[in-house]
Amino acid sequence: RFYFYVFLFFLWFFSVIYNASLPSRIPAGLGNLDKIIHFIYYIPGGFLAFMYIRAFGQISLLASFLLALSVSITDEFIQSFIPGRQADFFDIVADAFGIILGIYLGIIREKSNQIREKLKKKN
Repeated sequence: RFYFYVFLFFLWFFSVIYNASLPSRIPAGLGNLDKIIHFIYYIPGGFLAFMYIRAFGQISLLASFLLALSVSITDEFIQSFIPGRQADFFDIVADAFGIILGIYLGIIREKSNQIREKLKKKN
């Protein structure tokens, strides 16, 4: 289980870094579509960061959040060097909300697993 979440987290991390190094593919004039994309893209990031930290036997919401947020900040830093891209503080804000939702989904998953285990023990 540990290696599974480590693998998935780093797969997600490298996909973020790869996409940050590409020129923007969002046509101009679509408003805040990039914020929605950031939010959605970081939901699995928050979930995987939570499960990654959880795989160490810890439940640390702050560590999970900071781990995924560090990816977001790295993403924006890399974009600042790519022609046609720019770093945007509000992308980080959108990422943070996606991270929070992803962590919340991880908590729900852990709680449902605990309930399932209790029901198995009763039967």
